[in-house]
This record gives sequence, C-alpha cells and structure tokens, in this order.
Amino acid sequence: ATAAYSGTITVYNTTTGCSGSTPFTATITYPIVESFSNQTFCATTFTTPTAYNTVNFSLVEKTATDFDASQTNATIIITIPTGFQFRAGTGTIASNGVGAQDISVNSSTITTTSITVNVSTAATQVNIDEINFTGIQIRATAAPSSGDVVRLGGTFKSNGSTSIPSSSSSDSFGHLATSSPSVYNSSS
Repeated sequence: ATAAYSGTITVYNTTTGCSGSTPFTATITYPIVESFSNQTFCATTFTTPTAYNTVNFSLVEKTATDFDASQTNATIIITIPTGFQFRAGTGTIASNGVGAQDISVNSSTITTTSITVNVSTAATQVNIDEINFTGIQIRATAAPSSGDVVRLGGTFKSNGSTSIPSSSSSDSFGHLATSSPSVYNSSS
C-alpha cells in the first residue's frame, strides 16, 4: 500500500553493536494543490446547461524534488464529476514561466469529461516547479449534482507515486455543486 505523509520523521539507530545514537532525520513533503474557490451553479431548470464559469488551479511543489526526476511523456488525468462539463479545447496548461523550471508541459487535451496533461521532468531537480491550469471553463449539466475536480489517473509520479495528488476530496482542485431552483411565491 502507498501512504501519503507530509512532515518530518526522525529515526534512531538501535541496532546492538552500533556506536552513537545520532538520529537520521528525513523530511517528506507533499505537493500543494492550489484549488479554485467552490463553484455553485444556479438555474431554474437544467434541461439546458448553465453558462460556463472560468477557474484557475495549480499543482505546486513544496520542495524541488516533489515531482520525480527523469519522467518522459508522463500523463496527469484530471476528471470532473457527473453533472458537470469542461468546455472542450478551452484553457491553458503550462509550467510556471517565471525562472528556471525542471518540468515541461509537452501537450494537453481538454475534453468535456477530463483534462490530460503530458509532461517531462529534468534528470536533476533543483527548482520549485508548478503546473498551472488557467482559463478552464466548467458548467453544470444536471441537478442535483456535486463533487470535486480530482486527479484520477496517469503515469506522472510525485514522491514516487502515481496517486499523488489522490482522487479524494482532500486533494481536490475545486468543489462543484448545483443549487435547487428558486421558487417565487406571491402573497397577494
């Protein structure tokens, strides 16, 4: 099983016959998911989809080695919950353009149900890298609906795992919900 942990671990050598009790300390970090604010879509009916909301979100390293080195054409697949759609072909996915980067976004595809990003990383990781998703458009197509935009798959590794960030709501790129239609009642 793979577990995600972020923090510091201190290990003491307790093997008989070894001299010294100097601890070995390892700091394990987890990339930061910078999510968009919660989106609530309102409509009197969902027989036709709502207008699109535009959102931005990112995946950012805490340390220069959070994204594994020497990855070639690795993929990140991000999905949207049932009852919502991305606007196909709309939005930009890029690495941070400021300063040196150890990651390159080779290509990306945005469909109504997912975003697939193809990336490569350098053999030596020395910079804090980020993958930015900008101008991504989302709309509601059914009510009631709610859920999170999450990573659901791909071959891209972070801290040695293809499941970081995970598909749980704690690693959400943003939460989506529809509200019930409003009803006006006249008292006269």
